[in-house]
Amino acid sequence: MLVWDSSYSVKVTEIDDQHKIIIEFINDLERAISEKDTSQTITGILKGLFKYTVDHFAIEEQYFRRFNYAKTELHIHEHQQLVKRVNQYVADFEMSLEFDAEDFLNFLRDWLIDHIMSSDKEYIQCFTKNGLK
Repeated sequence: MLVWDSSYSVKVTEIDDQHKIIIEFINDLERAISEKDTSQTITGILKGLFKYTVDHFAIEEQYFRRFNYAKTELHIHEHQQLVKRVNQYVADFEMSLEFDAEDFLNFLRDWLIDHIMSSDKEYIQCFTKNGLK
């Protein structure tokens, strides 16, 4: 299970709160898989995680454009790559194709923490300079 750590903070409450919700989605998915919940339950969590993450990315990207963030295109590309990969995992799961739950969970955990600690941390100065807290 992932646990929010203050070192993950990007110094913007709105974004930190969204990251915490994404962590909860990942933890819900891990619980559902470990408890062998129905595929309907797991699909619901996957779709919720996917939608929430896309919405979160849209908010970040709105700020990138509003504040003319220097690494906008690179950051958006990272978002698009994640969306593509998660979309494929969800499709594989729904079609009962090879779906390695442990691999998927490890990927999500690693990607999220790496993304927050590297790419997201890079926009802190831009966001806070432009008044986000």
